[in-house]
Amino acid sequence: MGSDLLGVRVLERSGAVLRVRYAVLHPDAEVASNHNFALQTIVDLYWRCCGEYLWHLPAAVREKVYSLAKTHPLKEQLERWVRLARGGAVELTPEEYASLPSRDASARPRYVSWEQSDGRYLAHVAPDYQGFMDAASDAIASVAIEDPRKHPRVEGEDDSNPGPTLVVTVTDEALLHHVFEGLEWASRIYDFEGHF
Repeated sequence: MGSDLLGVRVLERSGAVLRVRYAVLHPDAEVASNHNFALQTIVDLYWRCCGEYLWHLPAAVREKVYSLAKTHPLKEQLERWVRLARGGAVELTPEEYASLPSRDASARPRYVSWEQSDGRYLAHVAPDYQGFMDAASDAIASVAIEDPRKHPRVEGEDDSNPGPTLVVTVTDEALLHHVFEGLEWASRIYDFEGHF
């Protein structure tokens, strides 16, 4: 599976502006002050809400954020961005599955793998880092690092050495429908620059 890289805490959300603090949890992790990293933060929270992966939050907060994700006005767009960032599975019809070329890697179409399980036909697509970065250029108006400390590595969360804070402005306030002050989670996001 992998290790969590960053602790993420939403400090403030005001309209289309978001302030997010990151704590470095893994020695190889860094916080990037760019558009793709900012959009990944928003998309990662959405993905965790949809999968109901925020078990550590108080029940009332958890139910609120899960409900906001389920009724998100930009749900279709966020789902597409999740697939761009993470890859994922798409369901195929039996006919589509039968028409796939041999399992010879040189003959594969856009899918990295496919399988048949429990009467379902699934194909798996790889992340599309460039596609995600292109989307981030449109979705994020600006990103600035508020406290440019050089990625402190501390044991646990320590407010005397809080880590970098990004100030993110989105182009459409509706994108932040599921985000509010006080949300915290551990994340595996990383800068997509150079990963394609």
